[in-house]
Amino acid sequence: MRSKMPNTAALTLEGDLAAQMVAGIDRFLIRETGASVADRKQHWRPNFSSHHAYAESLAPNRQRLREIIGLVDPREVPDLQVISPLAPASPAIAIGTGYKIFEARWPVLKGVDGQGLLLQPDGDPVASIIALPDCDT
Repeated sequence: MRSKMPNTAALTLEGDLAAQMVAGIDRFLIRETGASVADRKQHWRPNFSSHHAYAESLAPNRQRLREIIGLVDPREVPDLQVISPLAPASPAIAIGTGYKIFEARWPVLKGVDGQGLLLQPDGDPVASIIALPDCDT
Protein backbone atom coordinates (compact mmCIF):
# COMPACT_ATOMS: atom_id res chain seq x y z
CA MET A 1 0.00 0.00 0.00
CA ARG A 2 1.34 3.42 -0.96
CA SER A 3 1.49 6.13 1.64
CA LYS A 4 0.14 9.55 0.71
CA MET A 5 2.02 12.69 1.63
CA PRO A 6 -0.11 15.25 3.46
CA ASN A 7 -1.60 18.05 1.31
CA THR A 8 -0.76 16.31 -1.98
CA ALA A 9 -2.79 14.77 -4.77
CA ALA A 10 -2.06 12.42 -7.63
CA LEU A 11 -0.74 13.97 -10.82
CA THR A 12 -3.63 13.65 -13.25
CA LEU A 13 -2.49 15.85 -16.11
CA GLU A 14 -2.52 14.19 -19.50
CA GLY A 15 -0.58 14.77 -22.69
CA ASP A 16 2.98 15.96 -23.14
CA LEU A 17 3.93 17.23 -19.66
CA ALA A 18 7.24 18.67 -20.90
CA ALA A 19 5.44 20.73 -23.55
CA GLN A 20 2.92 21.94 -20.95
CA MET A 21 5.76 22.98 -18.66
CA VAL A 22 7.53 24.89 -21.47
CA ALA A 23 4.26 26.61 -22.40
CA GLY A 24 3.75 27.62 -18.76
CA ILE A 25 7.29 28.99 -18.54
CA ASP A 26 6.67 30.93 -21.75
CA ARG A 27 3.45 32.45 -20.37
CA PHE A 28 5.27 33.42 -17.16
CA LEU A 29 8.18 35.06 -19.00
CA ILE A 30 5.89 36.97 -21.39
CA ARG A 31 3.82 38.25 -18.43
CA GLU A 32 6.86 39.24 -16.36
CA THR A 33 8.58 40.91 -19.31
CA GLY A 34 5.47 43.03 -19.90
CA ALA A 35 5.25 43.92 -16.21
CA SER A 36 8.94 44.90 -16.14
CA VAL A 37 8.25 47.91 -18.36
CA ALA A 38 6.03 49.47 -15.68
CA ASP A 39 8.24 48.28 -12.81
CA ARG A 40 11.35 49.72 -14.46
CA LYS A 41 10.09 53.28 -13.91
CA GLN A 42 10.38 52.78 -10.14
CA HIS A 43 14.08 51.97 -10.39
CA TRP A 44 15.29 53.68 -13.57
CA ARG A 45 15.35 57.47 -13.43
CA PRO A 46 17.92 58.78 -15.90
CA ASN A 47 18.91 62.44 -15.65
CA PHE A 48 19.43 63.81 -19.17
CA SER A 49 20.59 67.29 -18.10
CA SER A 50 24.29 66.52 -18.83
CA HIS A 51 26.54 63.60 -19.61
CA HIS A 52 27.90 63.62 -16.04
CA ALA A 53 24.40 63.78 -14.51
CA TYR A 54 23.26 60.93 -16.76
CA ALA A 55 26.20 58.69 -15.79
CA GLU A 56 25.68 59.52 -12.13
CA SER A 57 21.94 58.79 -12.30
CA LEU A 58 22.64 55.34 -13.78
CA ALA A 59 25.36 54.43 -11.26
CA PRO A 60 22.99 52.67 -8.80
CA ASN A 61 21.45 50.61 -11.62
CA ARG A 62 24.86 49.62 -12.95
CA GLN A 63 26.00 48.65 -9.45
CA ARG A 64 22.88 46.53 -8.96
CA LEU A 65 23.47 44.80 -12.32
CA ARG A 66 27.07 44.06 -11.28
CA GLU A 67 25.76 42.41 -8.10
CA ILE A 68 23.12 40.42 -9.98
CA ILE A 69 25.62 38.97 -12.45
CA GLY A 70 28.35 38.46 -9.84
CA LEU A 71 30.83 41.18 -10.83
CA VAL A 72 31.52 42.23 -7.27
CA ASP A 73 35.30 41.73 -7.15
CA PRO A 74 37.39 44.83 -7.84
CA ARG A 75 38.93 44.94 -11.31
CA GLU A 76 42.69 44.90 -11.74
CA VAL A 77 44.44 47.68 -13.64
CA PRO A 78 44.69 46.47 -17.27
CA ASP A 79 48.27 45.77 -18.27
CA LEU A 80 48.50 44.00 -21.63
CA GLN A 81 51.50 41.69 -21.81
CA VAL A 82 52.69 39.96 -24.97
CA ILE A 83 53.61 36.37 -24.17
CA SER A 84 56.77 35.33 -25.99
CA PRO A 85 56.78 31.87 -27.56
CA LEU A 86 59.72 29.50 -27.13
CA ALA A 87 61.42 30.76 -30.32
CA PRO A 88 63.28 33.95 -29.33
CA ALA A 89 63.59 35.29 -32.91
CA SER A 90 60.11 36.87 -32.96
CA PRO A 91 57.41 37.07 -30.32
CA ALA A 92 54.76 36.86 -33.08
CA ILE A 93 53.10 33.45 -33.30
CA ALA A 94 51.85 34.15 -36.84
CA ILE A 95 52.31 36.75 -39.56
CA GLY A 96 49.61 37.63 -42.07
CA THR A 97 49.41 40.16 -44.87
CA GLY A 98 49.62 43.51 -43.10
CA TYR A 99 49.52 42.20 -39.50
CA LYS A 100 51.17 40.05 -36.87
CA ILE A 101 49.52 37.89 -34.22
CA PHE A 102 50.79 37.69 -30.65
CA GLU A 103 49.65 35.75 -27.63
CA ALA A 104 48.56 38.26 -24.98
CA ARG A 105 47.56 38.19 -21.34
CA TRP A 106 46.17 40.84 -18.97
CA PRO A 107 45.01 40.89 -15.35
CA VAL A 108 41.23 41.04 -14.86
CA LEU A 109 40.55 40.13 -11.23
CA LYS A 110 42.93 39.19 -8.45
CA GLY A 111 44.26 35.78 -9.48
CA VAL A 112 42.39 35.79 -12.80
CA ASP A 113 43.98 36.72 -16.13
CA GLY A 114 42.41 37.16 -19.54
CA GLN A 115 44.24 35.60 -22.46
CA GLY A 116 43.78 35.91 -26.20
CA LEU A 117 45.42 36.72 -29.50
CA LEU A 118 46.50 40.30 -30.19
CA LEU A 119 46.21 41.23 -33.86
CA GLN A 120 48.64 44.07 -34.53
CA PRO A 121 48.66 45.81 -37.92
CA ASP A 122 51.94 46.66 -39.63
CA GLY A 123 50.72 50.24 -40.25
CA ASP A 124 48.77 52.70 -38.15
CA PRO A 125 46.03 50.90 -36.21
CA VAL A 126 42.38 51.77 -36.82
CA ALA A 127 41.11 49.51 -34.00
CA SER A 128 42.35 47.44 -31.09
CA ILE A 129 41.47 43.78 -31.54
CA ILE A 130 42.03 40.88 -29.18
CA ALA A 131 40.56 37.60 -30.39
CA LEU A 132 39.29 35.51 -27.48
CA PRO A 133 39.14 31.73 -27.73
CA ASP A 134 36.04 29.71 -27.00
CA CYS A 135 35.55 29.13 -23.28
CA ASP A 136 36.48 25.45 -23.51
CA THR A 137 39.77 26.12 -25.33
